[in-house]
Amino acid sequence: RIDAFDSNESPPLEPINFCSFVLEAFEDKIIIILCVAAVVELILGMVFGDHIELDWIDGFVIIIAIFVVVSVGSINNYSKEKKFRELVLKTRGDRRINIKRKGQWVDESEEALLVGDIIQIVSGMTMPCDSLIIKGQAELDESAMTGEIDPLVKLPLELCIENKNKKLEKLKSKGKGGKLSHHDVESPIILSGTKVNTGDGEAIILAVGPNSENGKIKATINSNKSSSDGTPLEQKLSDLADLIGWAGLGAAIVTFFG
Repeated sequence: RIDAFDSNESPPLEPINFCSFVLEAFEDKIIIILCVAAVVELILGMVFGDHIELDWIDGFVIIIAIFVVVSVGSINNYSKEKKFRELVLKTRGDRRINIKRKGQWVDESEEALLVGDIIQIVSGMTMPCDSLIIKGQAELDESAMTGEIDPLVKLPLELCIENKNKKLEKLKSKGKGGKLSHHDVESPIILSGTKVNTGDGEAIILAVGPNSENGKIKATINSNKSSSDGTPLEQKLSDLADLIGWAGLGAAIVTFFG
């Protein structure tokens, strides 16, 4: 089943490297401008200065400032990323669910779920995989996945078909034709990432991991994060940072030659 349908195990986190945070800090426009200013100041002080033995100090002070800013920022980012990863790993192990194995309910980690497993639906749980309800009923909040603010009732397929036929017959008896709307017919499909408001029953797993709806959304988000363009908000913040950097550079040039 793992070979055919994948597993629900979360992908391993990429190892973090302190040097990557240092390189990221040097991509900041302000840091780049300060580096250029330090080099120019050193050259001017050591070559064209009236007091060569002292004029190099200004450039060296800028280098020290760059070192402090980059070091502090990189250490803070590295520490936060390390703590975040520890929290993620701890959270993964804490997510438990009842799975029917050999006719008995077994408390297992959500990462042990496979396509075809039968799980227990309880109130308050967040569905870990795409599934089909086969017993009982549940009222779900799908706002996190579909934006639907109204809770939706989930019933086994047989009851959904039976209720649909009854509603169609009722429409025909009133002389009304047409089709039923999406909200008029219950569905047996439960999407991963949706929350069970109330309910009790059983469901069979249809899709896990990257093949589930929640997994596809996570993959899209991760691909957007890795793209060079970034999100619209990140692009606007980057443009604002560039504008501030160029304004600072212009002010420095005017001050230097003024």
